[in-house]
Amino acid sequence: MTTARKSIIIQTTKKRRKTRAVKLKGGDIITKTWITPAGAVPAVCMDMLRQPHLLIAGGTGSGKSVLINSLLHTALHHAPNRVKLILIDPKRVELVDYKPLPHTLIYASEPPDILSALLFAEKIMEQRYTKMQRDRAKKWNGADVYVIIDEFADLMTTAKRQTLPPLLRLAQLGRAAGVHL
Repeated sequence: MTTARKSIIIQTTKKRRKTRAVKLKGGDIITKTWITPAGAVPAVCMDMLRQPHLLIAGGTGSGKSVLINSLLHTALHHAPNRVKLILIDPKRVELVDYKPLPHTLIYASEPPDILSALLFAEKIMEQRYTKMQRDRAKKWNGADVYVIIDEFADLMTTAKRQTLPPLLRLAQLGRAAGVHL
């Protein structure tokens, strides 16, 4: 794994796959293309703290949790004042290390707590929109709230009816208020 400033790049290290690297301002190195079995794929390097939402998908053992941890470490390292976390961890093992951090607003692992955490995120979003309306601002200028959900598929199979409405609302309106999934 290669890390670039405020960004994460995944790079395979197999001998027969070659990648070219580009040196950016400030000395950061990112890959320009990835060579995959399907062909060359252009690399995309973005500031993860500016993305509205992110879905990480993959099979068992593909490194989803490793990527989530890398993203969290990068965000907390490069912009600790811009990051607040709402962590939803149904397995109770992946995100528990972030529970005692001052950046963590809520850590939820039980179904009733998970619903409360999502409703809390929705409440934060609504309060921010009210403040933005009062200040006549179009975008939130404070710390962003990141709702990190580990095992999203499990959440959808066990509590879809309760959790889907706040998730949809956060996905549709959260970006401008600085609340990201």
